[in-house]
Amino acid sequence: MKINITNSYFIISIILVFVLTSFNKNIKSEIIVQNDWSFIQTTSCLKLMQYQFKKDKYPGKWYIRFINKYKQSVSMDVKVKGNIGTKVDYGRFTVKAGDTFTQYYYVDSNSDKLNFSINKIKFDDTSWGEPYSGCDND
Repeated sequence: MKINITNSYFIISIILVFVLTSFNKNIKSEIIVQNDWSFIQTTSCLKLMQYQFKKDKYPGKWYIRFINKYKQSVSMDVKVKGNIGTKVDYGRFTVKAGDTFTQYYYVDSNSDKLNFSINKIKFDDTSWGEPYSGCDND
């Protein structure tokens, strides 16, 4: 029985290309899923303020998009923490009436979930300092 070495190398090469191609497709699909925006949800504090988030490719970097459904601007402080570690990030911003605002935050790079709280709320007032409004979604 005569074995043709050239044909054997060719077959092994085809199998190797198939395996590597399949592996790369799986990695790409995980990256795409990881970077998708979450479903839109309503904050527990403000009944007409919605949000969604996504994890960046950079470890520990997350985006939060706030969607203002109020007929007035909303200014607020946000405190963001991941589910792992102690790293906390903060932001203060105003979301105009009917508009969106997106900002990134850094938390522990091992975090796979994000927690945030809203405080120091003002409606139609972008000034700093008291008086602040409370939550309206009690």
